[in-house]
Amino acid sequence: MGWQERSGGRRYYTRSLRREGRVVRQYVGRGDAAEAAAAADRDRRAARDAEREASRLALSRLAEVDRQVAVLCEAAETASRAWLLLGGYQRHDRGQWRLRRA
Repeated sequence: MGWQERSGGRRYYTRSLRREGRVVRQYVGRGDAAEAAAAADRDRRAARDAEREASRLALSRLAEVDRQVAVLCEAAETASRAWLLLGGYQRHDRGQWRLRRA
């Protein structure tokens, strides 16, 4: 998107659009109408960037929570294994926990 200047010093505003997998330029105009369209495009782009940044921040927060849950699960697994071993249970070939025979 942007302003283009042609011979004679005239500036006009165009948008880049994707149609059927190809990028095409759409003529918007010159003057006040083009200025308004450029401002609207700039605002939409800023809103889209802000939304993308908010999503990125939310994903990073979720990744941190996921890491903390993984640490908690690992600690719970270790504690439960310790209690079962102290209770006289064994685990044969990564199967079920069974009470060890005397």
